[in-house]
Amino acid sequence: MKLLNVVVGYHGCPRYVGEKVLLSEHEHLLPSANPWDWLGGGVYFWEDNPQRALEWAKKNKQISDPFVIGAMIRTEDCLDLTEVKSIDLLKYSYNSLKQRLDKAGTPLPENKPFGEDDKDEVRRYLDCAVIENAHETLKESGQPPYASVRGIFSEGLPIFSGAEIHSMSHAQIAVRDTRSILAYFRPRSAE
Repeated sequence: MKLLNVVVGYHGCPRYVGEKVLLSEHEHLLPSANPWDWLGGGVYFWEDNPQRALEWAKKNKQISDPFVIGAMIRTEDCLDLTEVKSIDLLKYSYNSLKQRLDKAGTPLPENKPFGEDDKDEVRRYLDCAVIENAHETLKESGQPPYASVRGIFSEGLPIFSGAEIHSMSHAQIAVRDTRSILAYFRPRSAE
């Protein structure tokens, strides 16, 4: 739901983490900073999809008590990958990253499948590097980096023969600046 530059996002996490954030006025979820995060570093939310947040938390072997926390996220300062200007920025970022790495004799990172048991999951080293480079390019030119990054992700199997609609497609937002999170809330149910 996008209303007045605000989206509703859901984050899967251990129950103790979600409860701690809900009970504190100053606590925030911790950002992910993996070199394969497909939207770059940030706190990841499934947009309008508490069920997917819960599924992700249940699938994560490090989470023994899966929980979902909701958030109202301001998006007026968002690198939205559904917009032409954002795509153009990433094309520029890719080319500048490639030139810089070529000069250094370093190959571009590659997106790679993760594990044999989950062929749909891809570690997105290249995507992450291009997005992070876009933020660095902005900072170097005296502009602030984006507070969040939003993208649509096609995931899972086709839902019927010949379909380009996939069973686990979703929108995600990675919040880089937690000041964009207006409020956290406890969803009624993610089941």
